[in-house]
Amino acid sequence: MIALAGCTVQRASEILDEMRARLEAAITVAGLPQFTVSFGVIEAGPHEDLPTVLSRADTALFQAKRWGRDQIVLHDQNGAVIVSPTRTPDDAEGASSPALRRRDPLKAAPTL
Repeated sequence: MIALAGCTVQRASEILDEMRARLEAAITVAGLPQFTVSFGVIEAGPHEDLPTVLSRADTALFQAKRWGRDQIVLHDQNGAVIVSPTRTPDDAEGASSPALRRRDPLKAAPTL
């Protein structure tokens, strides 16, 4: 669990996508086996207790895993999926669509 106090779900998505890309590049450079990272991001309401926040974050994470590899799923305070800028509303409906992937894995390892 990562808490980003005062951060919007959109900004959290950008931070996590950058982190995922850096992890992917680092393991490629190190010659380690490839892996994928998916995240569930929520915006907690001011009066939500910790068990509720954790449950909602879990729901978003499992949705990201169902949608495929390297996903970041954003939920608003009501639990509704927020369509990210890289997706269209039509993509969000087709949960198994390749269009839901945020980015393809690196094709070639960077050289040092």
